[in-house]
Parts: sequence; structure tokens; C-alpha cells
Amino acid sequence: MVVKSATKKQLMDRGISESHAGLLAIDRRFEDVENLDTDAIAVLLSVSTSVAGGVHKMIHGFVEPFGLRSKFTTIISQMHLSIIDHISTITLDTNRFDAGDLWSMDGGGIPPLSFNDLAPTDEETSRVLTELLALHPDLPPAMASSLAWFVEDHEIVITGIKLNASTLHDLSLEAVSLGAITEEDAELLQKHTNLLTPNTARALQHGDRVANSNGKPTSPAKSFAYRPSCSSSKTNLRWPRSHQNEHGKITFVYSNGVYDVSFADESTFVVSGSNLMRVICSEMDGS
Repeated sequence: MVVKSATKKQLMDRGISESHAGLLAIDRRFEDVENLDTDAIAVLLSVSTSVAGGVHKMIHGFVEPFGLRSKFTTIISQMHLSIIDHISTITLDTNRFDAGDLWSMDGGGIPPLSFNDLAPTDEETSRVLTELLALHPDLPPAMASSLAWFVEDHEIVITGIKLNASTLHDLSLEAVSLGAITEEDAELLQKHTNLLTPNTARALQHGDRVANSNGKPTSPAKSFAYRPSCSSSKTNLRWPRSHQNEHGKITFVYSNGVYDVSFADESTFVVSGSNLMRVICSEMDGS
């Protein structure tokens, strides 16, 4: 009976403990281990069926090794903090960009008098403002598109970073150029975009607990991000000011990216997904 070292290493790379990997690798190639069912694993390791089921998933790569997940999270946090620090530096700690100044960088002449005049729809206005942010010499395109923001008067106020799998590749390369992370770190992020936390990686769904992603209510003026909640377009519908500091719960999902959000007082509001962030917490009080 011989422990096949190559098999043991592959199993440990999948996150399986050294002792379990050694037992599974006795006289077995990795392919042989993959052919074991849950009951066989339970007998070989002298563990319960439920534990064996977890090991089976790890063998087949369904669960990422804890070490890899931890390293991924560390790099993401480092990149996130570096970008926030970069934004603070170029805005002199205000986290605000003057839309008129950004407009002038495009050489497009006199900027519109109001954000209403930027584009015919809120979605188009959002796209235009994101493109304006990317005109700033210190804001690369992927970074500009990853910023969370709201409009206040003539300024774009940055509230955070939105990470998603589609932009993580380019964003990580930009972070390397800023010296925020290493090329090796960027490669790890690019290979494991599936490890992004659920609140940034998947769409909102019925039952999710949510909060206002903008951090503060917007002024009820008639322009992008200011449309009143009765707007028939149901786009960029705001988080209700009356529930600013509360969590809500999604009770209905529309097909156009908006949601019914209900609160503890049984009131319900239609809110755009762009104004929501999923809240993950240990307190499940049913609200």
C-alpha cells in the first residue's frame, strides 16, 4: 500500500486536509479518487456521509480551497482600499467630481444647464456620466465604470466601488498600473472571478435583504437619479427617504431591473436595482 504523492498533492490543492488526502491517495491515481462515490469516501475516511459529501464536492472542484478564497478576498480588499484612496487623492478628499469640468475635458463645448439635458433617458444619462468620469486623466475606463455614485447639484459624488466578474479583469490590470496589487495578484483575480462575494456577483432576488447603495437620499429634483418615485419609466427609482436608515426586503422582482422593496411598517416601494445593495448579516429577524 503506497500513498501516491501526485494524487495527494492534487487533493490537497483542492482544499482537502493532508490526512484525508493521504488516505484517499493510497494506491489510487487522482482519476480513481474522482470515481469514488460518497459512501466509498465515508468508509475510507471513517467519516459521516454528510462529511464525505463535502469531501466529494471538493474532489470535483465544487468548493474552492479556503486558502485560495482567503487570498482572493485579501487581494480584493487591498485593491478596493487602494482605489478608494486613489479617488480621495485626486479629488482632494472630497470624493466629488464636477460634471462641468469633466465635460470640458471632452472638448464638447458648453455643458448642459441640467442633467435633464444630457440624454433623453435616465439609462443614457448614466452611461454619459460614466463616460465623463472616464475622461478624467487619472480614472482609467474600468475604474470609472466600477464607481458607485449619485448626482448632487452639478457634482458626481463617489460612494464606493462596484465589483463584478465582467469588469474585474480590466480593473485588476489598472490596479497593477497603480501599484495597488502585483501582476501575480491580478492573474489570481482573473482566474477566479467566481469567488466574488454573492452581493456583487449575482443578481438580486426575491427575499434578499437590501439597503440603499447610495448611502444617502437624493434631492427630489427632476433629473438623473432625481426622478420622483411615481415616474412611469420605473428606471432609477430612488430608495425612499422615509426609510433611509432601514433595511428592506425584496418582495417582487420586475423584468426591467426594478424591485418591490417592503419594510417593517408593511410599506412597499418600487426601487431601481442601481440603488440597492444586498445585505448579508447573521441576524435573521424576518424583516
